Amino acid sequence: MSSNLERLKGALASYSRSTQQQASRLDPVQREFQKSSQQILSLIGGSSQRKEAEVQSAVNEAREQVKRAADALRRAAKIAESYGRSL
Repeated sequence: MSSNLERLKGALASYSRSTQQQASRLDPVQREFQKSSQQILSLIGGSSQRKEAEVQSAVNEAREQVKRAADALRRAAKIAESYGRSL
């Protein structure tokens, strides 16, 4: 049992580190995406045409999804690490 517990602890620690690294890799993507999406939205401006509104919506949704993905990875890493320490 002790052997399995140690393997589980090791696997959780490894998962936590790996997941944290994945989240960190999304940070530059998120910053670049923020920059480029702001540029696109500023160029579109206040246009109320349907296609421009569609682009704005898609850009905003994609930007938010990248943020959510990084947040979800950090949360999963934190929970796995906490669980591993509690064992």
